Amino acid sequence: SQHSTNLGMATQLADNAIRATEAQLNAMSLDTMSRMQAAQVESISAYWDTMGWILYKEGKAKQARSYARAAWMLTNDGSVGDHLGRIDEKLGRKAAAIRAFALALAYPGPPVGTRARLVALVGKDKVDSVIASATKDLAARRRVKLANPDQLTAKAQFWVLFSPGGKSSRKKATRARVENVKFISGSDSLKPYAQALRKARFAYLFPPGEQTKLAVRGVLSCSKAKSQCSYTPFSANKAVLVTPGSASGQRQ
Repeated sequence: SQHSTNLGMATQLADNAIRATEAQLNAMSLDTMSRMQAAQVESISAYWDTMGWILYKEGKAKQARSYARAAWMLTNDGSVGDHLGRIDEKLGRKAAAIRAFALALAYPGPPVGTRARLVALVGKDKVDSVIASATKDLAARRRVKLANPDQLTAKAQFWVLFSPGGKSSRKKATRARVENVKFISGSDSLKPYAQALRKARFAYLFPPGEQTKLAVRGVLSCSKAKSQCSYTPFSANKAVLVTPGSASGQRQ
């Protein structure tokens, strides 16, 4: 049918875009990170979302979810959260769908129809409180907590480079492993904490079979009063905005 032909063409186009972007990501180094390279991470999140939505339209919801989840961890684009919510709803994952829709609505410019989908799941009387709860700490879905052995109160920015951890699977998403960490700017006292970031367990995922690198920029914030640190990654789109046009524009 024409519908299946169009989906087949869309799949090929999305796959071509993913392969081209992966080639650029796999060639990057934290020593030479620039705005252009950071933009490739934003691009891969968009292409993964596109592939996930195509798979969903093809009736392959489980495969679609792997791509949508990986894309949503990287971006604050409400349309990606909406896609994930619809996929989760299709799979009968009601709680996950509610969370995805609520987060999508917590970001500016959510897609038309997202609120109605959330209302259908939680009811009109509860929808605002559900969104408010999701809004309290949007960054928490990416944040990792670390020990603060030196009892410091300081902040610094770091790049963290990820690659797929363990054996790549054609059927299951692969959890990211930290490949490298680089101090960008901030308190020099936190430079040794790069080692703790190398050992941290992040929530980032790679879709089945995808072999690429991802560079994430974020803020390490340590508090002596709380006796701990937290690393909060920026979304891919924000990382582009705060990264200079060339590596020379960043403090080493």
